[in-house]
This record gives sequence, structure tokens and C-alpha cells, in this order.
Amino acid sequence: MSFSLPLLAALTSTLLVPAKALVAQVSASRPVTLQRALPPGDPYEALLPSSARRLANGGLIFTDVRPVTVRLLEAKRPGTRVVAREGAGPGEYRAAPDLLSYAADSVAAWDAALRRWSLLAPNGTYVRLLRDHEAGTPSDQRAVRVHDRAIVLAASLEAGTAPTAEVISRIVRSRDTPNDGLIIRQSHSGHLWVAPKFSAARWSVYDADGQESAQFHFATPLRLMWADGQNVLGVTLDEDSVPTIVGGKLPAPLATVRRRPPVQRTAPAPTSLAVSQVEARLGRVLRGLVGPQEMVYAERGQYTTNVSDLKRPASASEHVRFIDATKRGWLAIAIDVATGVTCAMGVGLAPTAWNEAEPYCSTSAPESASSSDMGTAARR
Repeated sequence: MSFSLPLLAALTSTLLVPAKALVAQVSASRPVTLQRALPPGDPYEALLPSSARRLANGGLIFTDVRPVTVRLLEAKRPGTRVVAREGAGPGEYRAAPDLLSYAADSVAAWDAALRRWSLLAPNGTYVRLLRDHEAGTPSDQRAVRVHDRAIVLAASLEAGTAPTAEVISRIVRSRDTPNDGLIIRQSHSGHLWVAPKFSAARWSVYDADGQESAQFHFATPLRLMWADGQNVLGVTLDEDSVPTIVGGKLPAPLATVRRRPPVQRTAPAPTSLAVSQVEARLGRVLRGLVGPQEMVYAERGQYTTNVSDLKRPASASEHVRFIDATKRGWLAIAIDVATGVTCAMGVGLAPTAWNEAEPYCSTSAPESASSSDMGTAARR
């Protein structure tokens, strides 16, 4: 599971290497040039970047799926170096970890396979394991949430940084196609970057209240991995279809995010029993997509994003949509029309914090933010 699967100002002037540039636009104007973030010839260019974040000291820390490693690019040293490898010992990982910011510019790394958080110093050095009460329980749900047709990818473990359930629902309903799924990538400045799938040419930026403030259009689909109010960092495919980390500065700083207390609503939430029954049904629906998708793959050599290709009967009670599908796998959501309960499942393309082919669900009732704050694994 990889693509959870989140640029430095220092890199912009010292380490960014001009290459075939990506051009983004803010509200159809003001071009932004994104460049390779790693030196030419760096062996990491041929690997599969999974998660990344900026460090205040000018460094860039990122993870790789194959082989499982954590790597560091320092502002004053050429090339990248490996700071962690695959394994089960202290400072080792079975799955490419999700990297979230933590106190004092440290990094919290979530290993979905070993189901544990590790604390890394700003120089990439392993410090210790983070206990559940430090990282937030349950741990995996601090990195990825599922709520109201959206997959929300966190930027930080610090309390109070996650968007509320009401804000997520507001963003979903403001879109031109509100019944479709969304990827919401939280930035380190508190902005919410929104796109219809993990790798997209067009990204919209929302503030913490769910109001759209900017739009970016990239010439090549970009898998956003990190952003703040001035810089952006992500992965795109180069001219040889090799995943490449790129980044650069925005043409103007985004407005400072000012958080407001969530507005309480009085609409009744579904009972816990009703929600659990709906989640169980949606989990069965998502698992039922595995066989038909494998048949499509056997015929075409690639999975499909078109539900009609699976030749499954349409249902009036749930809406199924594929967020992404490639040769490596697929990611889908199922939404209960009556209650708004949403479940998601990935095969091959599941976010790093998820178990493979396991549905994750949450209710869209605004007042149930505490329960939907961290998606519930529907192991049924």
C-alpha cells in the first residue's frame, strides 16, 4: 500500500535542478514552474516515492515503496542518503511509512504493516517509538480518514489540526459533482488541497472553513505530497514515465488560515446500530468489486475506473465510484444514499496507512465528528 499514499524555500534556490518543468496556474493565470527536487543522476529517481515532508532546517525527508526505505536530502549535502530500511527492529519498517509533522520539527512515521509510530529527529535519526496516547489512538486513523465521499490525508499529528466533519461535507457539496469522491490533502499551513483522485492535473485550495481560495492547473497530473502557504511538493511522471519528485514556490503566498469553531447542527445522526449495518453492507459491496476487476485486468491488462465495465447490477441504495485505477491496482468508494455513510477500499493503490483490500468507513452526519474523525475499519 503506497500512495497515501503529502517545496522547500531553501531547495528552490540551492538544490532544485532545472528539468522539464511543470506549469501550474492560479485561477487560470500567474504560471508556477515546478522543477526536479533531487540532483540529476540520484539513484532515487528510479524508485517509487510514497510520502514526503519539508523540514524547517532546509531538508527534505521522503519514503519509498520499493525497496522500503526512508531517505533524507539535506540542504548542505549533495545527494540523498538512506536513514531507515526494511525490517522489524527499532527504526525499521515493513511498509513505506506515512510521514506526518510532530513537535519541534520532528517527524512521526506510521508503519501500517507493523502498526506502530516511530519518532524521527529532524536529521532523520530514529529516536523512539511513539506510544498510542502520544500519536493519537487509533494510530492509523490519524493519518487517513474517510468521511462523506472524501479521503482525507493528514499533515500533522498535533491536536486540532484536522478539518472538521462539517468542513469536509461543505467542500464535497460545493463541487460541481457532489456525488463523486474526493481526495483532500491537508497542508502544513492549514489549507486543504482538493482533487478528484490522488494524481490530478487540477487542484483546488480551500481554507479551514471550507471556502475555496485558489485553483491550480498543472500541465502533467501531480500527486501532491506536501504544501504550505508558499511552496508545493509532489510526484509526477517524467518523459520516461518514471516517478519524479518536483516542487517550487507559489506565485503569491496563500492567505493565512484562521480557524473558526465548528457550527453545531441539530439534525439527528443515524444510530450506531444502523450505521454498523450500513457499513457492513457497503463493505460487502466493495469486496464484491475484486472479482469483476480481476476479470477486467485479465482481459485488458489494466483495472478500470468505469463501474459499467464490471457488469454489476445498478443499485438505488448505494453509489459506487472508482477514484483511481491503474495497472497496479484500484481505489473505490461506496456511499449509502439514505444515510450518507461512506466507505472506501483500495487494492494495490490503498493509502499507506490502510490494510490491503479492507473497507474503511465513516458516517457523514455532521454532529458525529468524534466518531467519523477517524474512519472505522469495517472488518465484517
